[in-house]
Amino acid sequence: MKELGILGAGAQAYEAVEFAEDAGFKPIFFALDSSHFRNDSLLQQIDINDAPEELLKIEIISAVGPPALKRELVEKWAGNNYGQIISKSAWISRYVVVEEGIIIAPECAISRSVHIGRFVLINLGVTISHDTVVGQYSTISPGVHIGGRVKVGDGVFVGIGANIKNDVKIASGVVIGAGATVIEDLEDENAVYVGTPAKKVKNNDDWLREIE
Repeated sequence: MKELGILGAGAQAYEAVEFAEDAGFKPIFFALDSSHFRNDSLLQQIDINDAPEELLKIEIISAVGPPALKRELVEKWAGNNYGQIISKSAWISRYVVVEEGIIIAPECAISRSVHIGRFVLINLGVTISHDTVVGQYSTISPGVHIGGRVKVGDGVFVGIGANIKNDVKIASGVVIGAGATVIEDLEDENAVYVGTPAKKVKNNDDWLREIE
């Protein structure tokens, strides 16, 4: 069984452990700043700033939420082997492109000509239709439905059960509230949109910061 490391140690990292096991991996450590070590950790914890040489050779994924924090952990990690967790129960077209560090959870359905960027989390039961692009460091929560020819920017967070219609563009750093319905382009970066149809309610400048 192939070993895997996980950046982070919060709730999303614990979820990632189960997703990894479902995909046939053996998770062996959480990597994070030692100031955030937990007394009840499920796995061995290592300091991301001082990882043992032998662990740097193991593939890792990033399992944290905010995109700027994902990027920070990835850049701190001295290794360069980034894995992929793809559930055995997910249906993924053979024409999908998935980049390094991604997680695709159980019961997802991803249609042809979709491109999923680096360090993206596609959570439980998500559907993504044809010719859609999901930018790096984004998080798609459980039960989200994304239509065809959608362009999701970098560092986007889509809340539980949201629906995104065909042909819309979502700017980088956007946060879409749970249950929202997106029927037109969301053009303002680092903004929060909620409701049906989704409307901007505030700016969220700290969410994205610099992730290029």
